[in-house]
Amino acid sequence: MGKKEMVTKKMALKGYRKAGRMGNSLGLGIPKGIVDKLGVKSGDEYEITADPKTGVITSRPIQRLGVDPQLLRDLDELIDEYGEALEKLKDK
Repeated sequence: MGKKEMVTKKMALKGYRKAGRMGNSLGLGIPKGIVDKLGVKSGDEYEITADPKTGVITSRPIQRLGVDPQLLRDLDELIDEYGEALEKLKDK
């Protein structure tokens, strides 16, 4: 592995990348060593989460169980908009 990629002894995968343009978005490429170890393939879908306080970005593969992706996006929007109200109703 090159200078910018490494696999630590504790099985954590680590690499270094500079953010760059990917169309109209800003992207971070995944080092080849990590892609190979995780078996990531072009077209795989991931959920990305970012903590604005720490700057930590995490990703996890989306496991499709025959659920329409649009339904999942709609549910995410619904929870973003009404999550607080739903949480209050849960306790009543």
